[in-house]
Amino acid sequence: MGMKKTHIVLIGVFAAVLFVMVGCEFTRMAGFSAKEPPPYRIVGYASGPADVNVNDADRLTHIIYAFARIDEHGELYFPDPDGPAYIKRLVQLKSETPYLKVLVSIGGWGADHFSDAALTERSRSEFAEQVEELINAHSLDGVDIDWEYPGQPGPGIVYREEDKVNFTRLLKAIRDRLDEMGEAKGRKFPGYLLTIAASDSKKYLENTEMDTLHHFVDHINLMSYDFYTEGSETTGHHTGLNKSVASIDAERTTQAGIERYLATGVPPEKVVMGVAFYGRSWEGVEDKNNGLYQKYESFKGAFGYGHIADLLAEEHGFERHWDEEAKAPYLWHPDSTIFISYEDPESLIYKSTFVREHELGGIMYWEHRHDQDGALLDVLHQMLK
Repeated sequence: MGMKKTHIVLIGVFAAVLFVMVGCEFTRMAGFSAKEPPPYRIVGYASGPADVNVNDADRLTHIIYAFARIDEHGELYFPDPDGPAYIKRLVQLKSETPYLKVLVSIGGWGADHFSDAALTERSRSEFAEQVEELINAHSLDGVDIDWEYPGQPGPGIVYREEDKVNFTRLLKAIRDRLDEMGEAKGRKFPGYLLTIAASDSKKYLENTEMDTLHHFVDHINLMSYDFYTEGSETTGHHTGLNKSVASIDAERTTQAGIERYLATGVPPEKVVMGVAFYGRSWEGVEDKNNGLYQKYESFKGAFGYGHIADLLAEEHGFERHWDEEAKAPYLWHPDSTIFISYEDPESLIYKSTFVREHELGGIMYWEHRHDQDGALLDVLHQMLK
């Protein structure tokens, strides 16, 4: 399954040229111009001072700033005091890309007080009012709700059994408020946007009413990554498309997660596949199968794609391997027994093709600053636009 680095360079150059040609021809035949929206969503999350420039924005349909949060009084705020300045810069990009939508994501891992905000009709109405004020204050096109997770314990967050139904009610309250705003301001369809960031897991679906709540959102950003991470029993593909022959868990793949959502009745065009612009790493990995699905001593951390790509240089000693069944790359260092699971241009070609073949809504990625030279975004742009 492994490939030597010299072969990878040649294959990578050939693939890049081929798909740039295919992508340009696809755009020409479809009749899309630089000022018209592409047929699929390309959604990028940006946190902190991510350098999103005009060229980046022209390859995106949505930029979502992460994060705003809810305090103990139900008020929305930015943990980063520079958040409003970053958002202003993102909104200014719309002058060059008129179809670009800028949203703010509320929540994120460890964000508390969602359960309280969703608890009563009054608290939901007050939260929807807060959303309206946020949108007006920053000239946004909508909001993204990233509640991790309804009805489930998290890092110190409050959760309740009734979160399941209250999440739906909260989204409806926001949807109603956004529709009123859009009508009052004469915004053309789709007006103001409401999206959610959602887990791919069965447990998430068991604790939400996805068959109902999808009616209130414009699309769902499916977080189909972190399948294997800190605390996992073994190493593994943290964002693999399909099941690997070596894996005993068929549930944690991008395809399996998407199939679960479609089975609930979510229209394919509302499902936006999540991809990772970062990798997960383990060390002290058992020296078998090039470290794939092996026991390990410790979780090493997460690394952006730019850093991982640098590790492919000869002097670092990493070997790049390709899992044909999972359609996923990974790195293995036989001397230090370090294993890295990540996303690269080749895996994104397969994922983009999957999106087109299954008529999904597009691709979302976390997050923009991890792709400093735009290598991964380029692939999404060529394949989907």
